[in-house]
Amino acid sequence: MSLVRLRSLPLVSLRGVNPGLRRTLASASLPTTCPACSKPLPTRLPICPSCSHISSLPTNTPYQTLFNLPENTFQIDLKDLRNRFLQTQRIMHPDAWSSKPEKEKAAAAEYSSLLNKAYETLRSPLKRAEYLLSLRDIELGERDKLEDVEFIHDVMELREEVEFAETVQEVEAVMERNRAGINNALSSFEQAYNRGDYEAAKEACVKLKYWVGVEESAQAKLREM
Repeated sequence: MSLVRLRSLPLVSLRGVNPGLRRTLASASLPTTCPACSKPLPTRLPICPSCSHISSLPTNTPYQTLFNLPENTFQIDLKDLRNRFLQTQRIMHPDAWSSKPEKEKAAAAEYSSLLNKAYETLRSPLKRAEYLLSLRDIELGERDKLEDVEFIHDVMELREEVEFAETVQEVEAVMERNRAGINNALSSFEQAYNRGDYEAAKEACVKLKYWVGVEESAQAKLREM
């Protein structure tokens, strides 16, 4: 059951609108009161626990909007994000909808799935960076490569050290050096994104992806030990 088939708010197509205006329109379209019973909505989601009315989201509603967070910033307080996630997810708990009609139960389940996806995206610095770029119609693909030979050499060297590490201490030493690379990439991305240099932000995001790959390899190595 798709949310677009539900009654109430029509789905608004924002394709073709510039990204900044598209995000503004999506946020502005979200109601603050229930269109059915007029009671205030407890979250930014158009779901009313008082009368069980569920509205559709405008297309391209930013994930940040679901948690009532600023839409165009990279920095996120992860503890605050989790609190907002739990608060919002509470109104869609299966127990709260177990006695409702199948249409409403299905819609609540779909919203719950969307919220989980939004949370997992925003809590991961890499996924969050990729998502922010996607809001600017900038996608990272498998063919996105770097011409920075020194950077590629450093990454390959760290991967080899992980592969041939024989002790936990050796792996942890690699991880410590790698985290410096992650932090530098995060800082470079945030600075470039904030000043509107999206090509530089994309390059920083590609580098971040490489560093995260080393981190994941190191974590896998530790699990094998």
